[in-house]
Amino acid sequence: MKFINYKGVINYSISMIDMEVIHDAVGAGEEECVLFLEHSCLYSVGKSYEVSDFVGNVHYKVYYTTRGGRITVHNIGQCVVYPIINLKQRNLNVHQYVTILEDWMIDAIARVGIVARRSDLGVGVWIDDAKVGFIGIRVTQGIATHGMCINVCNDLSPFDEIVPCGLKGVKVTSVSHALERSVTVQEFVEALQNCCPL
Repeated sequence: MKFINYKGVINYSISMIDMEVIHDAVGAGEEECVLFLEHSCLYSVGKSYEVSDFVGNVHYKVYYTTRGGRITVHNIGQCVVYPIINLKQRNLNVHQYVTILEDWMIDAIARVGIVARRSDLGVGVWIDDAKVGFIGIRVTQGIATHGMCINVCNDLSPFDEIVPCGLKGVKVTSVSHALERSVTVQEFVEALQNCCPL
């Protein structure tokens, strides 16, 4: 398993190209990878998106993707994680893989000092009654792409323009806000890498 830590803020379209190149390489038998990065503020829209997922005026670029799920925010201070994993070779189904990703986020959040959990409201990870971790994946030819993101120290106001994950009335939080101290994305990436289950 190779970790790739992108430096600085990465253009979303470029990261999608990188992901597809690595997808094809993993399919050809090369090493699986996990990409760790940040994006400038944008809305990532999944295949289950509905028009009502936008509320009010939209002030940031919208990217329509091929991943599962509905709509979320990416912005600076959020840790975005794209594992490119051969699920077929690992004999994992989508449900099992999503559970692994949720557990990974929960473990990493615990390492920086706070308890997170799953919720009956939907896929992802929560601190108390607010969502902090989001999952949206795509599986083609047995290989998973896209992945998960965790609000670490990002501005949460862009979430006000959407219905996050299609969950009306849902609260969102960040690790830093919940801890009442600053946690950097780099600190959180290290926590993720130190407890990676893949």
